[in-house]
Amino acid sequence: ARFGAEGYRSATIAAIAADAGVTDAGLLYHFPTKEDLLFAVIMRADIDQQAIVEGRRATGGMSYLRTMRDWGELMERESSVTALHTILSAEHMLDDSRINAYFRERYEGALAISVSALAEAQGRGEIRAEVDVKAEARLLLAVMDGARLQYFFTDGRVSMADMIRTYIDQLIARISTHPHRG
Repeated sequence: ARFGAEGYRSATIAAIAADAGVTDAGLLYHFPTKEDLLFAVIMRADIDQQAIVEGRRATGGMSYLRTMRDWGELMERESSVTALHTILSAEHMLDDSRINAYFRERYEGALAISVSALAEAQGRGEIRAEVDVKAEARLLLAVMDGARLQYFFTDGRVSMADMIRTYIDQLIARISTHPHRG
């Protein structure tokens, strides 16, 4: 929670240890560096999110896109993790760090899953043949990233859940061979 509230650079080992009810030495015994602790935190959250994505991806084709309509609700429910990802990706956007590499790989993985699902839907005839599925997948990720920023910039008054649901509904209507089925 402290990484999400203060960012990686501002959060101190002493404050994190105090939040956890342990000494600095006790925390450093399990996590030798602040970066090791950070990776433990983000990996735990990503394991949970990856399981959700894999379950949704298994639905195949356009069904995957329909199941992503509630992704904003998940991001709101886990707003501390969402904040952490947003802050870390911004803090390390231009450096050559392990954190930067992690978020670049995470983005490429999310893009690959989305492209694969849309391409499968296109192969099934659920998406019009002329649709550039890679461009649509990139736009979907851009909307998700933008929804996070708007949510935090407005202290939650702009809902990630509403934005993502609306965008996906419009995306389906725009690219589907049968938009009336949603």
